[in-house]
Amino acid sequence: MATIKSYTDLEQSKKLAKILPLDTADQCFLNDGTAIKAEINSYSVAMKLWKEHYIEIIPCWSLAALISILPDEIKHDGIVNNLWITSEDASYYSKEYDSYLYYEEGCTIDACYKLILKLHELKKL
Repeated sequence: MATIKSYTDLEQSKKLAKILPLDTADQCFLNDGTAIKAEINSYSVAMKLWKEHYIEIIPCWSLAALISILPDEIKHDGIVNNLWITSEDASYYSKEYDSYLYYEEGCTIDACYKLILKLHELKKL
């Protein structure tokens, strides 16, 4: 059985930390110099509680946090595309034209991550 991700992985988290407000992260990775472990605490809470105990605190995002960042709809060439998320993919879909503007298949966290990167690149986020 495939493992379902609960939050962005370390590589994704580092990339998102460069483009998203850090206070949107609802979890974090903590590095004490010997190991990196995930912690279910917001980035801002972790910064307050563990600043003296860890050499690095890296924000990460749950699926709920990623979805809250994605706009419910975006317009492209005058066409409204709505956010559409299932257990297997995430996309922006136009019901009127029965077409996808952006479509990402796979683990929903990975798909939402890719949508955020694409929207950031196109300045639609």
